[in-house]
Amino acid sequence: ILFDEASRFHPEYVGFPDAQSKEDVVKQADVTMMKHPLGYEYPEGDDVLKNDLFHYEDMYDENGPAMTDFIHTIGWCSLGETERCRSAFDRGQRNQQPQFGIWTETVDPLYHPNDMGCYNFLTGAGGALQGIIHGYFGLTVKDDCLEGRVAWDSDLFVDRLELRGLSWRGVKLDILADGGNTNIVVTKGCCKVEGAKLCKGESWVGDVDSSFRIEEAL
Repeated sequence: ILFDEASRFHPEYVGFPDAQSKEDVVKQADVTMMKHPLGYEYPEGDDVLKNDLFHYEDMYDENGPAMTDFIHTIGWCSLGETERCRSAFDRGQRNQQPQFGIWTETVDPLYHPNDMGCYNFLTGAGGALQGIIHGYFGLTVKDDCLEGRVAWDSDLFVDRLELRGLSWRGVKLDILADGGNTNIVVTKGCCKVEGAKLCKGESWVGDVDSSFRIEEAL
C-alpha cells in the first residue's frame, strides 16, 4: 500500500496526482475504502486516516455516486468526529430523489441526458445502510467476532438508534442506543457480548460510547 511519509496520507498511485488527471478530480471513494470494507487497521495512526479523508474529500467529482459520502461517514464516525460524520451522511442523501426516495447515480437525476443514468441505484441505497450499520453503529466484521461502538450524535435530531434483526452465525440481535446507553438484546440463539454469555431474551447494557465485542458462545 502506497504511503506518502512526508504528507502522511495514501496516494492513489505513484506520482499522484499527475498531468493526466482531470483537474485533479477523483470520481469516487477508492483509497478511503481501505478502512471499510477492506478492514485496513491504519498502523500509521488515526491521523493518517483523518488525512486520507480530508485529502480526498475536496477532490471528488460533484456528480460522483452517493456511496463515496457514506464511506466517509464510516471513516469519520470511527474517529468519533460526529459533526463530520453527520455532514458526510447528509451529503450522501442528496442522491435520494423525491417523492418516493428513489436513489440515483448522480445528485442531478438528469445529469445523463442520453440514458437518465442509473435509477433505483442500489449502490447508493446500500451505501446509506452501511453508513448507519458500520458508521453510526460502528460494526466491524472480524474473522472471529463482531466489534462495534456507537457514534452517538445529539445533533441528529433523533432520540434513539435501532438496529434490529442483525443475523450473525446463527444468532439474532437487536442493538439499541440512546444518549445514555447501548443495549444489545439477543433474540435468537446464544452468543458472548464482552465475555458474558447471553441467550434469547437476555441483554448487555453499556455506556452509549462503550466499545463492544460479540463472539460465538462455544
